[in-house]
Amino acid sequence: MKNIIIFGPPGTGKGTMSKKLSEEFGFRHISTGDIIRKNQEEKTKIGLLADKIVDGGNLLPDDIINSMIKQEIIDDTKSTGFIFDGFPRTPGQAKMLDQFLTKRGTPVNSVIHLDVPEWVAQNRVTERGRASNRKDDAVGVFTVRWNTYQSETVPAMEYFEGRIGVYTVNSEQTIEEVYGEVKKIIEIC
Repeated sequence: MKNIIIFGPPGTGKGTMSKKLSEEFGFRHISTGDIIRKNQEEKTKIGLLADKIVDGGNLLPDDIINSMIKQEIIDDTKSTGFIFDGFPRTPGQAKMLDQFLTKRGTPVNSVIHLDVPEWVAQNRVTERGRASNRKDDAVGVFTVRWNTYQSETVPAMEYFEGRIGVYTVNSEQTIEEVYGEVKKIIEIC
C-alpha cells in the first residue's frame, strides 16, 4: 500500500494530479475540499460551519478535519493506497496523519509539493472560479487562501521534510509534464 500526500497552494493542480494517479494506479483520492463541499451541499453541521469559515478562505478546526479523514481511511478496506489532496493543512494534521498511518502499518511513502509563483496560481484560481462558481475561488478570497497556505500548510509540509523528505515539482509546466514528474516520484518511492 502506498500513501501519497500532494501539497501545493490553490491553483497548482493538486486535484488534477490526484485524479490522474488514482485512475492509473487505483489509489483512493481523498480531497478534503471535495468532502467539505459535499457537506456544504447536504447542509450538514460541518457544511454549515464550512459556509462560515472555508468560503472565506480559512481552515476548519483540526479536530473536525482529522475525524473526517480518519473515517474515510477506516471505511475504505479495498484501496491499494491513498492520495491526500488538501490534507494535511496544519502541523497538527500532519502529525495526526503520520501517526495514524504508521500505527496502521501503512506509513506515508511520498510527499510531493507542486510549486508555482503566486501570480500563476491566482490566474488559475480566478479562471476556475469563473467556470465553476466555487465561492472559495473568488478573487478576493485567493489572497486569504494563499496567505493561509503559507502560514499554516507550509509548516505541515516542513514536518514531513524532516521525516521522509519532500519532492518539489514545478507545476507551471503542462499537465502532461507535471504528471510525468509526479509519476516518476511515485514509482521510486
